[in-house]
Amino acid sequence: EASTVEEARLALKALELGVDAVALNIPPGEASRAAEALRPLEAVLKLGEAGVEKVSESALGLRACIDTCDAMGSGEGMLVGAFSSLLILVEAEVAESGFTKPRPFRVNAGAVSQYILSAGGLTPYISDLKSGENVLAVSRSGEARPLTICRMKVEKRPLRMVEVSLNGLKGKVFLQDAETIRIVTREESRSIRDLKPGDKVVAYAPRKSGRHFGTPVEGELMLEF
Repeated sequence: EASTVEEARLALKALELGVDAVALNIPPGEASRAAEALRPLEAVLKLGEAGVEKVSESALGLRACIDTCDAMGSGEGMLVGAFSSLLILVEAEVAESGFTKPRPFRVNAGAVSQYILSAGGLTPYISDLKSGENVLAVSRSGEARPLTICRMKVEKRPLRMVEVSLNGLKGKVFLQDAETIRIVTREESRSIRDLKPGDKVVAYAPRKSGRHFGTPVEGELMLEF
């Protein structure tokens, strides 16, 4: 039995497996809001393969590393992009490198002005994320799970722009220009330094609609270019 949503959420995660059920001792009028708040965040997304059209150097800019309270695996990362209509799967820093040790808790998500896919189909700006909030980790097969942000780390770094297309949709992503930044493909991940036109990368096209502050607004025209 739980008397608050916070107590119920902790019980559902106790010892990692959680309890089988929770009885909510709350006023009837709050039941629907509590049920929505406790709805599992996990989902399976329908991902596609976007074709790389151009890779080019960009200027210096602020980029953000998203450090979570958990570890991600090979082919798992976060969906980010300059346009909310088409997001690219950037892998966590799970690969061995001659430059740094693996940091599987981290996604180097690129420019702070970009969108990132979050729970409930929201696409907040990366600059809006804060320690203690949730963000979605997504695998190359589309399984999504919420992770808690431990810290945001923003620094000025040289950026590289990748332009892609998927079913007529155009997208771009601005990521740090470094060998350790990897984009997920169907079979593996590839360093942004090795990407070239004609390559295919894993991408996600949310439902088509305008967005205000990351929230979809049905029926509204919005052009991104």
